[in-house]
Amino acid sequence: MFDDLVQGKISKELISRHLDLDLEDPLGEEVMTFVRQHGLNCRTLSELLDVTFEKIQSTTKINQIFIEYCFQEDHSTIAFDEVQYDDVWLQSTFKHCLSFWNGDREAEGVDIEEAWKCQKCDFVDLCVWRARKAQECMERNIANISGKTV
Repeated sequence: MFDDLVQGKISKELISRHLDLDLEDPLGEEVMTFVRQHGLNCRTLSELLDVTFEKIQSTTKINQIFIEYCFQEDHSTIAFDEVQYDDVWLQSTFKHCLSFWNGDREAEGVDIEEAWKCQKCDFVDLCVWRARKAQECMERNIANISGKTV
């Protein structure tokens, strides 16, 4: 959405329709005070959005991201990683995560190579994924002992 704002793909009318706002209504007194304190002279949301869009569109589009890894105990930086921004991946990942929080899918476990993380997880005793993996492992072991392959 930020990139869409920077590129001018989001209009006042879209915001007005989406939020069901009348752009020509006068701003409230508290908003007017805040706007004036920041050197702006806007009386309506339409005028405020014009100024906001102008400022946003003067920024640059995001094309890289820095990930900072911090030590939880004292919040000191451990490392920085620079990654290229991939909008398709980000949108896909966001929708996938959101589907869990909206109750549209079950929780997923980590890749099996990352299962060591389960030792520190607050939900280890409730984890269906972990129980299922343990059951699969037990069935494989039983099958291996009895000479059958699963």
